[in-house]
Amino acid sequence: MKRVRFVLLVAGLLAAALGHAQAQRVFVSAKNGNDANTTASCALATPCRMFSAALQVVHEGGEIVVLDSGAYGAVLIDKPVSIIAPDGVYGGITAFSGDGITVTAGSGGVVLRGLSINGIGGVNGIAVTGTADVNIDRCSLGGFSGSGIRVSNAARVRILNTRIERSGHGVYASDGASAVLSNSSVVGGFWGVYLEGSMSADSALVVEGSLITGSDYAVQVLGAYGKATRLAVKDSTVSENRFHGIDAMGDFGPVEATVSNNLVSGSFTGVRTQGGGAALVASGNTITQNTYGMMHSGGTLTSMGDNTVRGNVNDTSGTITSASRI
Repeated sequence: MKRVRFVLLVAGLLAAALGHAQAQRVFVSAKNGNDANTTASCALATPCRMFSAALQVVHEGGEIVVLDSGAYGAVLIDKPVSIIAPDGVYGGITAFSGDGITVTAGSGGVVLRGLSINGIGGVNGIAVTGTADVNIDRCSLGGFSGSGIRVSNAARVRILNTRIERSGHGVYASDGASAVLSNSSVVGGFWGVYLEGSMSADSALVVEGSLITGSDYAVQVLGAYGKATRLAVKDSTVSENRFHGIDAMGDFGPVEATVSNNLVSGSFTGVRTQGGGAALVASGNTITQNTYGMMHSGGTLTSMGDNTVRGNVNDTSGTITSASRI
């Protein structure tokens, strides 16, 4: 009988521990957090110190909330979860090597809001390699040798109200990824925004209401045989970049690009197509103060007749196809 009671007691304690281990909302604190508080589910009164510890006890679909300003360590996210730093709170991650945040979650939604991710020897600020839907909102990233945000596989990523600086790529999407950059800015680096097509899955990139400046190559897309590669750039400013402003390259596969209502200025070429598979349609853009405003080096570059192309050293180069709206 005593043995039975002992087994029941142990089972009850294990059940209670498991109950604590999966909380819907958990907390981290730089001031009084302690990773040993995973035993108390990183509750508000007993927060954990690092994101990685809090991730152990948060339930799928739950939230990790930053209580006060500080650095909270790199983290690998393998399940749907939100990590949130409220307005006025610095939720910092410094990557001395590797990636600041790696998202491998294969389903559900991941939200990263209000985080500051810095690279001092790090490769990528945020690397999305799973297939979950990822929302990145009000974050700042900079100083990465690879990319501020790297998206691969069939992930769907929305980047909102975010600033990316001083990285090899601001945003790099490939391998069938789908990405949206909205109301954000990419400053400096070699590539601002880059989409590489895939032979196994469709790929897409949308840039809207954003600023791309100070890069060597601002917005560039490269097609791949087998699947569609689509780019849309609208209502954005692509300015003061060294080589190409918006560049569609169809050398290795078809590219479909639409470029509408943008300011494109201060680059060697404002809008360019290259390679037989490139098809770009431009409408409502102001293209000015470039060495070449619109350059056709292959494929088709179609102007809908409502672009303002003037004030460039050469307004056009190659064959620009004119079309009108129906």
